[in-house]
Amino acid sequence: MSLLENFVPSIARFREDYMLNRLERAQIASLTLLADDMLEPALEAELLRNAEVFNVVLRRDEMRQLVLSSPMPQMIDRTIDLRNDSASVLIRDAMMRLLTPENKVIRVIGAPVRDAGLLIEVTMDTGPMRTAMIDYGLRILLLSAVISVFTAILLFLAMRVFLVKPIKGVVAHMQRYAAAPEDARRIIVPSAGVTELREAEEALKALQTELTSALRQKERLAQLGSAVSKISHDFRNIMTSA
Repeated sequence: MSLLENFVPSIARFREDYMLNRLERAQIASLTLLADDMLEPALEAELLRNAEVFNVVLRRDEMRQLVLSSPMPQMIDRTIDLRNDSASVLIRDAMMRLLTPENKVIRVIGAPVRDAGLLIEVTMDTGPMRTAMIDYGLRILLLSAVISVFTAILLFLAMRVFLVKPIKGVVAHMQRYAAAPEDARRIIVPSAGVTELREAEEALKALQTELTSALRQKERLAQLGSAVSKISHDFRNIMTSA
């Protein structure tokens, strides 16, 4: 879900930047005509081809002027005004364009860079834009997959270092202690860096200490009982002889 939430706005932002880039290219191409009113048709076609647009219209001083033009393969499907569209509209249009394989001709309107006029509009194909969007989306998905794998590896290593290895150490301590619970040298010494695991080690240490003390006390009582029994036996022998 998080990947989808990041993917959709990224695609919408790429589409917006793509159209803004075509507007900027078209504006740069139109500057050539403004500098020289007499352009060869071949040069005009090359300027439009480099800008990847069919027509360029500038509005300067309240006048709308067709600066560069070439034949369009089909009618304009829709108009996109980048000055007014909200983020939700841009995201919706980007998803619709991504899911529409047919090549359409669209009109894109935007503000010229460096305040060079009131507005600029171009007509362009949606096919190359959709191809670029798909390529960009695949690169995002690939990068996200690489990041996810790298993150998973780091998480796995961190789990082994900070959790799995200390837990195995606790289990090994418990096994060694179980072999000789009366030996105080086998009581665990807390050393974990994780707070919760260290608390578990301290609780285990307290339990082992108490158990070892109880076993030693039991052993001393057993030794005392044995000594008392031997003394009683010897005393009875002496009394019998007397």
